[in-house]
Amino acid sequence: MSDHRHIFASPGSSNEEASRTSHYPTLPSPSSSVSAPPEPPLLLIKITAFRLLNTAILLAFGIPKPVPSYRGESAVPTTLDWILGILCAAALYWLGLFEGVDPPVLKWLLHDDYAVALILTMIFSLTGAHEYSSRRPKFTDSAP
Repeated sequence: MSDHRHIFASPGSSNEEASRTSHYPTLPSPSSSVSAPPEPPLLLIKITAFRLLNTAILLAFGIPKPVPSYRGESAVPTTLDWILGILCAAALYWLGLFEGVDPPVLKWLLHDDYAVALILTMIFSLTGAHEYSSRRPKFTDSAP
């Protein structure tokens, strides 16, 4: 069998010398520095403060809009459209561009995953508030 290292040998050098002085990078062995794939987020997507802010702004401007529309007013919904569509959307678009910057900037806003905190808050608000209100002391009008 022929030795495949002779392809990389320079003229006038031996195969051993060519294998030591080759300018081609060596491939790492399968067991060296292989890291495990990153763990996926809890909800399969990151719930960042930026995404929560986007949702809150959409709800804050979107929910009140139908009320004046049903009353026949046209100026208020148009103003809300301008505020949301132009000002907020442009500002959030430019801020969103920083999500892909490496190294991360504004990590607390654009990169940290708040899914666990959000889930715990929802569970507490659905169950904990009810338990708290049933244990709360009742005040009466009668004097002691």
